[in-house]
Amino acid sequence: MSVGKIIREARVANKMTQQALADLLGVSRVTVSLWESGQTAPTRKNAPAVISVLGLADKSLDLILKSGVSTVDQPPAVSHISLLSWDGISPQTVGALSSIVPSATVMIDSSADVAELYALSIEDDSMGPEFGLADIVIVHRSLVPNSNDAVIVVAPDGSRMLRTYVPRGRDRTGQVAFDLVASNPDFPTFSSNSSSPAVILGVVVEHRRKLRR
Repeated sequence: MSVGKIIREARVANKMTQQALADLLGVSRVTVSLWESGQTAPTRKNAPAVISVLGLADKSLDLILKSGVSTVDQPPAVSHISLLSWDGISPQTVGALSSIVPSATVMIDSSADVAELYALSIEDDSMGPEFGLADIVIVHRSLVPNSNDAVIVVAPDGSRMLRTYVPRGRDRTGQVAFDLVASNPDFPTFSSNSSSPAVILGVVVEHRRKLRR
């Protein structure tokens, strides 16, 4: 059995989402997805944590440890993704990332799905204190959000923002309904449904916090 299949089956058996496993391991959900699809594997550094968190058997331990040996001692490969402006993001621009010529970029581990990622700099305190001014978020444009994911959206009033995604089932027309919740109570919660739709422009998969301003 492949390393990716071992991880996926163990995660499902433990009733974890990819995000829950990623949070326990201190990696992004994209990283877990890449492991499970076989595109990458845990490094020797984080393989023991994968084994411990998932409660894997000894035979799986050997396989996962060996899978990371070939990459752990090599310098990490890096790529750059576009650092977009809030004023410029829209369903059209996010859908055409490959054609954007960025004025600024953010460096990431190239094992990530670079073609699906973009970055934004936080410009308000609507999601404080977790997300602070000038923090950088890395956003995956194609992931389907889970409950309580941080998402980038165009709200029903046309404003662009970072919010927490809270699903509310389906409305009377059968469309998915959800709330977009701000951590800061001074900022409004928006509700999306068929009569007042919001557009999700991506799920936050990484957060880079500024420790000094």
